[in-house]
Amino acid sequence: MTTDIVGYFGKLATATLAGLFLTTSAQALDRIRIHVEGNDGDLEDAIVSASLVVAAKTEGRTEADNVFASALSDYARLLDVLYAEGYYGGVINIYVDGREAAATPLLRAPDRITEVAINVRPGRPFRFGDARIGPLAPGTEIPEGFAPGQPARA
Repeated sequence: MTTDIVGYFGKLATATLAGLFLTTSAQALDRIRIHVEGNDGDLEDAIVSASLVVAAKTEGRTEADNVFASALSDYARLLDVLYAEGYYGGVINIYVDGREAAATPLLRAPDRITEVAINVRPGRPFRFGDARIGPLAPGTEIPEGFAPGQPARA
């Protein structure tokens, strides 16, 4: 599943979009592309919601240093989303103008960023097999999600 943030925010009012995406040449983050492998719309929504790059664009903080710092921070944030949903073998790539953000030396951070592409391969979800807890104190209630076959969320 791929989300083009320009299209994603198309659900907002046109007047709001005009205010969000006004940029100068120094603030030229034109596009954010997010691709989440598979057809899990809920996971994709969680990725979009957690992304600091998306938040920076939404808030108009599109200077290169803000976008680059957000991209670097997104690795951990998006990994947290994967763990929270029970995906422990995921791969996250964040490309800033075609270059992997994590491979870019900090002293050579870009002066201008026009596109960020976030690609997430969540892998297979981990599920509980034989799930047991014991001994239990009287009155202890086991959460509904802690059962064989349920996602092993963090």
